Amino acid sequence: MIRIKYLFVLIAVLFICLTTLVSAVPKDTSTYIPVLMYHKIDDLGTPNTAVITSDRFKEHLKSLQDAGYETIFESELLEYLNGDGTLPEKPAIITFDDGYLDNYTHAVPALEQFDMKASIYVIVSYRGTKPGWNEHFGWEHAVEMIDSGRISIQSHSYDSHHLIDDTRIGYLKGKLTLEDGSVETEGQYEARVRNDFTLSKQLIEEKTGQRVVSFRSEEHTSELQS
Repeated sequence: MIRIKYLFVLIAVLFICLTTLVSAVPKDTSTYIPVLMYHKIDDLGTPNTAVITSDRFKEHLKSLQDAGYETIFESELLEYLNGDGTLPEKPAIITFDDGYLDNYTHAVPALEQFDMKASIYVIVSYRGTKPGWNEHFGWEHAVEMIDSGRISIQSHSYDSHHLIDDTRIGYLKGKLTLEDGSVETEGQYEARVRNDFTLSKQLIEEKTGQRVVSFRSEEHTSELQS
């Protein structure tokens, strides 16, 4: 049996947890894969649960490297689960949510410095735009990062990364109230979510040539068994 435990660690406690994470893995036949999730790298703003400085990000990478971890893409994990590939002795996955421009300017150079790689889960409709305060990288940046071998581009929805106004539930997790006051049927809800997933996958593959094999959901921890 292979048990793969995904650990999505909040940025605020990531540095503290990292030492425990790499030293407390049980010595059994299970394969544990820590998954570190980030959002923005910003040296000008105030660090918080969604923002980390480039120096602190490099500290995290060095901690992983010193502990003997080697980063992999989700596609490599999928190949392994399908019996078509192998994993390093201590695999780890690094991810970024949303697709901010600073992932291109700060994360990629740091990954190159430590010979690591990461996956960026993009909100597809935001490519090359600046909704609100944060600028998102464009498709030309995505292609360049993929070509570097350091980055995989995956889906964080096409345009559904927000809350429903009346319920404050995630747009992909709850049903919408329609214009006539009725609530989406189960079929309407499933079709809306399916269409968002499908469109995001189609556009990423069309614009970058990158195969989409995973989708970033709103859950922070999951465990798969096979």
